[in-house]
Amino acid sequence: MSIVEGPESGAPPKNRPLLGWLLAVLLVVAQLVVFGMISNQGDNAVERLADAADSRIWWSDFSWFGFIGFLIPFLGLVFIPGAFGSRIRQALPPMPRFKWLVLGAVALLCVGFDIAQFVTGGKGGYATDDEAVFISGGREANRLPWSDATHVFVACNMEGKNNNKPAFHYRVVFASGPAADLGDRVGSTATAEASFAAWLRNVRPIDDALNDLPAARRADFFSGDKDAECFTAYDAVIPESSRRGFHRLFTHPGQ
Repeated sequence: MSIVEGPESGAPPKNRPLLGWLLAVLLVVAQLVVFGMISNQGDNAVERLADAADSRIWWSDFSWFGFIGFLIPFLGLVFIPGAFGSRIRQALPPMPRFKWLVLGAVALLCVGFDIAQFVTGGKGGYATDDEAVFISGGREANRLPWSDATHVFVACNMEGKNNNKPAFHYRVVFASGPAADLGDRVGSTATAEASFAAWLRNVRPIDDALNDLPAARRADFFSGDKDAECFTAYDAVIPESSRRGFHRLFTHPGQ
């Protein structure tokens, strides 16, 4: 073994950086698979509770643990190859003595956020004719009657990187507690034709109850301008018999 290639020179074996990249990529793939399974399990828990209550309107809430747990494994691509000797835009210098420690630290972070997401996941809720039922950790956490609502945000607008994705929102905000995102499962025209008519039938009594509230007389009770392009996209897939009910969501009989 020459002095240049020996361990004393700090020059890693040729296959060590490759091993670092391989382990980093495997960690990312494994974490994304686990993350997806845990997230789906949480959504399934909310859906099961909604089905048990015979509710067809349910939503899932954003989770910071899940979001960070999704990003954490990509730290492996930043630190692990460098610790194994790679010099391709790496944040760490070669660390032959601590390479497994770096790998283990990133892996433990992934596991920690997976556990946190599993324990706190299953966040969201479902709607009945009388109230919004909120779920946390896969269990019922709170119930708020529609009479406690302060205002509603209804919007049809174009979203996405190039503003080319039509999205529908129906969000009920309460005086205390989280908001109910009633349009969470009908946010894309890809599913509108199959589900929107049924969703409109289920949301109609809720919409009527919200319209009857004194707060509904506020000018900002329904906010969000009609986006002609978004409306056109939805009108193209919604059955003609449902279009009137869809447009009615953006108006208030008392205004």
